[in-house]
Amino acid sequence: MQENAKIIKKRRYLKRSQDTMRLSLEKRELFVNGVKQILKTALMLFFTFALILSGYYLYYQATTLANFQISNFEIKGNSFLEKSKVMQLAKQSVLGQNIFQANIQLVPDRLRDNPWIETAEVSRKMPDSLQVKIKERIPFAKIEMTDGKTFLIDRKAFLIKEIESHEYQILPAMQLNDDTYYEIGSSLQSEEIKNCIKFIEKIISVKNSDQVINFTSITMEEGGRYTLKTPSTSVRLSEESLKENLDKLRKASKIIHQEGLKIKSIDLTFDDQVVLELL
Repeated sequence: MQENAKIIKKRRYLKRSQDTMRLSLEKRELFVNGVKQILKTALMLFFTFALILSGYYLYYQATTLANFQISNFEIKGNSFLEKSKVMQLAKQSVLGQNIFQANIQLVPDRLRDNPWIETAEVSRKMPDSLQVKIKERIPFAKIEMTDGKTFLIDRKAFLIKEIESHEYQILPAMQLNDDTYYEIGSSLQSEEIKNCIKFIEKIISVKNSDQVINFTSITMEEGGRYTLKTPSTSVRLSEESLKENLDKLRKASKIIHQEGLKIKSIDLTFDDQVVLELL
């Protein structure tokens, strides 16, 4: 019995020793892991702080060095406006400012104040340049006001510029028959003018129409009819039968040329016939 008691007591002692050793190992492992975590956190904080300092240093250098002050402008898309004019407008908002801090969107806003410029885009080009791309309005016709002034307009009836009546002879002229005052940089609200523009676009869309008629002015009439003035005569057409009218004009022009006729006006709005008024 005593022998068995000793064995049991010994086993209990060994078990307690093993439990104590296991607990010590677990504590040691926890301690090591804790130290590792502390070191890892410290390293992360160190590198984060180093990155913040580096970023601040780079920001300070970028925003204070003269190398990053806007001094150059690359202009693209200009045809009617001189590049120096576009550059002058672009400079007004950001010249000499830091390229990172400047509000470069002020440049397109400033450029669009010019009636010639329809759209404008700007982007940075390191270290000291801005790229400016513009889209100009294309003169489409001339508009003659009731006060005698003449303006260039685009396809949207936007007033681009005041001109002399003899300028831009290649463009057709239209007359505004109301006394509404319009400023350069605004759009005409006249439905008559807008309809004339649409009719001109239809003429242009007809293949080889420029070989048939070269007109200098256009007047809208009732019933979708228009009178086009050419250097030598006037031609009356119907919008509804435009292509057929132009085909009739092509044939009539050959006969007029062959016969040597001098024509005051040509009316193409009647079905299956051409009405000529001789000089």
